Amino acid sequence: AMQGPVMKLSDLKISTRLQGLVALLLALQLTVGAVGLLGLHRVATAGHEFVQEDFAASQALAVALAELLQLRRHEKDLLIGLGDADAMKKAHASWETSRTAADAQLAKMATLAAHLGVAETLNALTQALPGYYDVYTRVSRAAIGGKYESTLAAHKDMGEARAAFHTAEKSIQAMEEALERRAAEGAKAIETT
Repeated sequence: AMQGPVMKLSDLKISTRLQGLVALLLALQLTVGAVGLLGLHRVATAGHEFVQEDFAASQALAVALAELLQLRRHEKDLLIGLGDADAMKKAHASWETSRTAADAQLAKMATLAAHLGVAETLNALTQALPGYYDVYTRVSRAAIGGKYESTLAAHKDMGEARAAFHTAEKSIQAMEEALERRAAEGAKAIETT
């Protein structure tokens, strides 16, 4: 078996060896650069997803919570203003404005809820709120219509509404906790990238 001439590295000119070494180093740098770019792309994608989804949902939930708390404030303003039709109408109008704003934020959250794993909790929240809305609407109409002799009687009739509102608050707290867990998991995923 005849072998052809075998070329040894020592047989090459020094300039050829240096060119080979430069080519090898360049290939290594390109590989490291490509891996780095891939990592940066993953971090950018995760960051973009967080801003587009998790942050937007957290912001919508925070605004919804603020508006829901305003509902309770306007409810109390209405009851405190018992006997003053103008003050009660003003409180009721403010309540309606806050309700509309809260519902808009919850609708915004609904578009992200399934992906974020909070759809069931959001559903519980949106099922609890109509109970509050309905009782408040009934009591506020009666109050504005002069049907209550005392704030205590109107406050007592709001009992079911308060219970529904507290159920809604528990759902909000559960969503906040779920979003916080998701954000922590996302941060951990970015750190490992």
